[in-house]
Amino acid sequence: MLELVGDQLVTREVIARRRIKFAEQDRLLADVFRRYHVVRCAIDQTGMGEKPVEDAKANHGEERVDGVLFSASSKLDLATGLKQSLQDRQTLIPAGDPNMRADLHAIKSMTGPTGIRRLVADGDSDGHADRFWALSLAVGASETTYQPYWTCHV
Repeated sequence: MLELVGDQLVTREVIARRRIKFAEQDRLLADVFRRYHVVRCAIDQTGMGEKPVEDAKANHGEERVDGVLFSASSKLDLATGLKQSLQDRQTLIPAGDPNMRADLHAIKSMTGPTGIRRLVADGDSDGHADRFWALSLAVGASETTYQPYWTCHV
C-alpha cells in the first residue's frame, strides 16, 4: 500500500501471505479498500489472476482496479518504472525489512536465446520476488492523474 505524500510514494503497509485461498485474498483486499482511500489498485492478471481481478473489479469498481498481464515487455516497463522511482527517491520503502530488500535485489536482467531481454528472479529471495512485483505494480498504478471518485446518496 503506497500513499502519495507531496511528490513521494510512501509505503504504508506490506501484506505478505503464502499459499492462501482466493477467499482470503479477497478478504485482505476488501480490508485494504475499507481502511484506505484507494484511488487505483493493480493486480497481476496473468494465469490464475483472472478470477481475482474479475472479483476485485466487481467488488471495488472497474475504474479503480487494473488487471496487468505480465509479459516480457510489461514486466520490463514495470521494473524500469520502479527502478527510476527508487533511484529518484520518489518511492520510500520500509527500513529494516530484509524480505523486501532481498526481493528487490533478486530480479536480474538476462538475455534469452532469442536475444530478447527478460527479467528473472534469482534463488536468493523467499519466492519469485513477489514483493518486487507488488511494489512495481503499485508504483505503476500510481502513475495516473488524480481521479476523485464521486459518491451518490439515494
